[in-house]
Amino acid sequence: MPGGPTSGERAGSGPGAGAARGAPGGEGADPGRRPARPDGPCVCDIVIVTRDDLDRTKRCVASVEAHTEIRHRLVFVDRGSSDGTVQWLRRIPGAAVVEGGEAMGHAAAMNAGFGEASSEYVVWLDNGAVVTPRWLSSMIGRLEEDKGAGAISPMSNGASRLQRDGAWDGTADPASVSAYADRFASAGAREPVKYHRIDGFCMVVRSDVMRSVGPLDERFGSGQFHDDDYCRRMHEAGHAMLIARDVFVYWDPPPGDGSRDPQFARVSAGMDLMAKWVAGEGARPPPGGAGG
Repeated sequence: MPGGPTSGERAGSGPGAGAARGAPGGEGADPGRRPARPDGPCVCDIVIVTRDDLDRTKRCVASVEAHTEIRHRLVFVDRGSSDGTVQWLRRIPGAAVVEGGEAMGHAAAMNAGFGEASSEYVVWLDNGAVVTPRWLSSMIGRLEEDKGAGAISPMSNGASRLQRDGAWDGTADPASVSAYADRFASAGAREPVKYHRIDGFCMVVRSDVMRSVGPLDERFGSGQFHDDDYCRRMHEAGHAMLIARDVFVYWDPPPGDGSRDPQFARVSAGMDLMAKWVAGEGARPPPGGAGG
């Protein structure tokens, strides 16, 4: 898989292993428990970047383990947490943990996670997401139906453009989110929509597409516009992108990467994106090549 250097310490990687399951979001989340998984190879690697805010990560992991029916592996890349996050992650059976340090940007951390992946699909998942019943099997099913599509992303309260669900007015309570997602999915058969850009907070990408397109461009270190850039590169390479209109995933977007003012970081990253594509270098793999 393409990716940046996997600096730091890797712990507890087991092919195809499941991960934590416990009470969402707090002290009760138990990384020592996991549900039974069907026999067979790991179908996807779920890459999650962390930086402090352990309760946020616990809530995300608990939702993944409560609602992911297919065989998967969790891959974490930590960016210098000091609140016990790494110690908690190391207790998750079968997970891969990469310690990247405080200086690692968001895109570089994602690339480090991609470097650990070896399955047919790679999931980009922000730790502010709360996934819902059948989230992953539904999206992978859509990709299986449309072999020309390279990636898919769900509807969400925190997403932008066509992916934004404006009807959501609840909280991150996992039970409420799941109940809403069930009603959302049963509202009627809704085919996925092809769009030139999808949000990277929860994105399922074919591994062969990632190998052909290459790693994330690490100039987008603040976690802003890295997905816009990657979607543009996928589009230029001829890969369609889908919005799963029958899947809802709650997302609480992070306030920033913790290193500088979030609004400044967004404007700066937007200018970097514009400058990159105006200069004609957009479709080329970023420095370091596509990996293998």
